[in-house]
Amino acid sequence: MGTDRGTQAHPGYRPDIDGMRAVAVMAVVIYHAFPGMLHGGFIGVDIFFVISGYLISLVILENLERGRFSFTDFYSRRIRRIFPALLVVLSSSYAFGWFWLLADEFKQLGGHVAAGAAFVSNLLLWSESGYFDPVAESKPLLHLWSLGIEEQFYIVWPLLLWVGWKAKLNLVWVSAALGMGSFAWNLVEVTADSTATFYSPLTRIWELLCGSALAWWTLRHQKTGPSSSASSGNVMGANALSVSGLLFLLAGFWFIRESLAFPGYWAVLPVVGAVCLIAAGPGAWFNRVVLAHPVMVWIGLISFPLYLWHWPMLSFARILAVKGLETNVVLALMALAVLLAWMTYFLVERPIRFKLRGSWITLSLAASMLLAGGLGYATMTSQGFPNRLTSNGSQLSKLTDVLKINHGLGRACAPDKLFDSPACAHGARPDLYLWGDSYAMHLADALKSSEPATAFRQQTFSNCPPIVGLAPFAPPRYSEKWGAGCVAHNQKVLQWLATQEGYEFVVLASPFRMGKQLQFLEGVLPAERERYLHQMKETVMALRRMGKKPVFVSPPPAAGYDMGRCWARMSLANRVDYCDFNYADASSQTIEADQLMQAVSRFAPVFFLKDLVCSDGVCKTEINGVPLYRDVGHFSMAGSAALGARFNMAHKIREMAGEHWDHLP
Repeated sequence: MGTDRGTQAHPGYRPDIDGMRAVAVMAVVIYHAFPGMLHGGFIGVDIFFVISGYLISLVILENLERGRFSFTDFYSRRIRRIFPALLVVLSSSYAFGWFWLLADEFKQLGGHVAAGAAFVSNLLLWSESGYFDPVAESKPLLHLWSLGIEEQFYIVWPLLLWVGWKAKLNLVWVSAALGMGSFAWNLVEVTADSTATFYSPLTRIWELLCGSALAWWTLRHQKTGPSSSASSGNVMGANALSVSGLLFLLAGFWFIRESLAFPGYWAVLPVVGAVCLIAAGPGAWFNRVVLAHPVMVWIGLISFPLYLWHWPMLSFARILAVKGLETNVVLALMALAVLLAWMTYFLVERPIRFKLRGSWITLSLAASMLLAGGLGYATMTSQGFPNRLTSNGSQLSKLTDVLKINHGLGRACAPDKLFDSPACAHGARPDLYLWGDSYAMHLADALKSSEPATAFRQQTFSNCPPIVGLAPFAPPRYSEKWGAGCVAHNQKVLQWLATQEGYEFVVLASPFRMGKQLQFLEGVLPAERERYLHQMKETVMALRRMGKKPVFVSPPPAAGYDMGRCWARMSLANRVDYCDFNYADASSQTIEADQLMQAVSRFAPVFFLKDLVCSDGVCKTEINGVPLYRDVGHFSMAGSAALGARFNMAHKIREMAGEHWDHLP
């Protein structure tokens, strides 16, 4: 991605490799702009990894053979190559965020600016992953994770090559051993922790090392350096390699999906495809005619700044638009990204790399990056400067607290805490038990604010619906350990409740077919859906055998966009009604969840939150002057409390459970 090109940096410049960069960056841009158009477009990053490993290793090995390798020169070139465009994008993103982002968003952006400047974005994103982690679209610098992996490789690999060269080791075997170890670790970890595998340099380095091994082979077995086997007469072999590489890439773009455990075995497709295309050489027909076409080369030349620009523009636009972007807007943004990439390359990157001379350039760039990182860190530690003014002169401080994560009675009610923890109980002698996941947590304030006072206990486990004996339908990126933990937790809840006589009412709440739970139910066969309903009924029967009165609470209706942030942004313009939506236009998750709960109502009482939130077909996102939601589906703390007080939710839930179960024989 950020590798040197041109005769100034490495021998035998190949325009077809710039064409490969064009393929890689266009795939990534299309995937980010229109995900449904190219499901596997994100593997363009893996193509970049192979190219980077190849070119960097070629430069290092060539200079080692000639006895003129210098660490100072190598890292100076890295700084001149990477820092100019990156500094422009980091500073532009920060300036935009100052005027347009809410405090928590700006705090997050500051952390990502600092991580981007230190080239550890992949490690920060790894640490941020989790159920309450903001969606990817809200992270304007998310794409810098790949740059972090590349730069971490550039820090370590030159030293290892230099040591291996001095020790007269066979460098291809060094590359192969390290690469096979990394690949094996990738296969082991991808099923256990796919997030760590995606972001960890240890499970990604094999992709760059494949390029490194190819660089060694190029120097050792081709007399003309990096030229292809086609130039030595083996035209058919070169064409076969080129076509094979193309087919591998096309297969990756077609078959690989975000829902798959990636990288894993799937990453072999883009890596082998890229290796074959590079190995085929500039003489192969596809490389010579298609990849080396002037248009492809031009896109390849601006590929690095285009990669840097396109995602922040999409991310900021989606953050501000809230309800999504029209196709024509996305196309305009991508055209603007190309323009900015061209300007960045020709007005900033090229002059600094090839025209300005002297060590002062390198030192100035390093100092500027240090300053950018420090500013980002200060923004993060200051909580996003909540007292700053927005573009229209409004203060943001009041909008930060209302959108905080709603843990209900608090984090102390996590599944690994004691069931008798006093922090998980509200009021004396609680007779209502709140059981479920985060969609149970967000009901706690509603129960607390109901009149008369309601005493209850909260026992919740994020992303774990209260259904005994059935692990959620988890996609590959969720670990088996998590599913087993959810099943064990629910069994413990039943065992504990069996020993308690004081809990007459049990409230079961979850998105069920909403939010992340939708992933567990997508495309399930009718028989599997009936099994899901059967286990819900088994849960009810188990509670009834204890003499409890269970009642389900359906998830609140959702619009398909972040209603909490919509309220926060529109409140600055006194247009909070903009965030309201017609129930008929609610998300598919909402409709599916309601259909599921209608089926549940045949054997248990169901309290439908839409009856409180929606009136005359219109669902409100504000109540008593506060946001009802904090995100795409969870109630805010203030909204939950206001809803509970206005409708006396605890009383209604008790009344519904009593009327249902007291009339049964």
